[in-house]
Amino acid sequence: PDRYALAVLNQVLGGGMASRLFQEVREERGLAYSVGSGTSMFADAGALVVYVGTAIGRSTEALRVIEDVIAGLVADGITEREMQVAKGYLEGSMVLGLEDSGSRMGRLGSSETVRGFVTSVDEHLERIAAVSLEDVHAVASRVLDGPRTLAAVGPFDEGRFADLV
Repeated sequence: PDRYALAVLNQVLGGGMASRLFQEVREERGLAYSVGSGTSMFADAGALVVYVGTAIGRSTEALRVIEDVIAGLVADGITEREMQVAKGYLEGSMVLGLEDSGSRMGRLGSSETVRGFVTSVDEHLERIAAVSLEDVHAVASRVLDGPRTLAAVGPFDEGRFADLV
């Protein structure tokens, strides 16, 4: 039931070039070329994943900045402007995705297999529009204010990340 609020949260956190992660990690600090977030949703579980592609020497700093961005979302929520931009993106990308038959069928198949029913386009757009700042803040508090799992790929010493997880 919170997937729409989670989608808005994800968009603000790391869903594109206007996201907090992209702006802070890449644009402001130059710590990474690639940074963002995404969601995976299943019938009984899901994940919000943050990723960063950075040099090993900058990884600790990048991870600390990511933690600060997440802490800010949990503490303060998102702004009305961020919410409107995120909703506009989610609505627009959903409608544009209907132009491609493969995307259309993927949407239908995913809905049927994960939830057992298909939400109409109009209902989907209504649910995005209905998300409030309070909804996003509640999801951020529940999803982002818990323990984290860290996975790193590349040549590195495991002890380098011990204090970050």
